[in-house]
Amino acid sequence: MDVMGTAGDLQAQDDPLRRLQQVFFFSRADTIYAGTNEIQLNLIAERGLGMPRG
Repeated sequence: MDVMGTAGDLQAQDDPLRRLQQVFFFSRADTIYAGTNEIQLNLIAERGLGMPRG
């Protein structure tokens, strides 16, 4: 996005550029999803399977 400058702020019509924008915009959400998934797996292991807290 730094390389694209102000053009990165607008929705691109070019397919490869649009895909790069989507990766950039959703990269933060992906880290949140991954963390949430790990928390859920830990809860299942602790409460459902009776494993020790990790």
